Amino acid sequence: MAHVDKDQLYPFFYALGQHVQGIERIEGVQLDDELARTAERLPKRRFSKAPAEEHRLDTKTLQSMVKHAEKCKACRLIVLEDGPSVDRKLGTEEEAELARAKLDEESRAARRFFLSLTYGVLCFMATFWIRSVIQNTDELPTTEATIGTETQLPFNPLWLVWWFLILVASWGLADCWIIANRLWLDWSRAQKAVPVVGERWAARTARKRKERGWD
Repeated sequence: MAHVDKDQLYPFFYALGQHVQGIERIEGVQLDDELARTAERLPKRRFSKAPAEEHRLDTKTLQSMVKHAEKCKACRLIVLEDGPSVDRKLGTEEEAELARAKLDEESRAARRFFLSLTYGVLCFMATFWIRSVIQNTDELPTTEATIGTETQLPFNPLWLVWWFLILVASWGLADCWIIANRLWLDWSRAQKAVPVVGERWAARTARKRKERGWD
């Protein structure tokens, strides 16, 4: 048999895990102690989902991989070291479904961007109008006698409206920045240009974007 393909490690260990648990035995396979212990200690969360239909291995292939891993030291090292930490590979249908879901999510985010931009800008502009109204109100002449006394003007309730509009505008524009940073802005080239720490900074940002599902 050819050497172990790393793309086959997930379906291989998933089948071994099912085998040692007695859920779905593999005909004609007898694991040695080391491989059996590795299969028993597989992270349940990582190997909780069956491989995609096109990635599943038939009984003959599983038998050949087990026998080859017992004889080939290089493949055995790959199986024991890399196998328990390997990630499940998506199937063709799963990738298409994920792409559709990502496209729908980006469309919703784009619509929210323009909605947030609209009310954010309108509220921001409204704050200038409210402020001018307040100033004009404060400058109105008063008929009360002020000789010998100091008149204290009452609190203008329009200031509450002004603060509310400031908060709404800030919220909308901040939401626009977050969405734009997620969908359209690419800071990787600027980050890489930073001396000394640029490459690590860009790699860290790329890793975070991947963890959040942005890429």
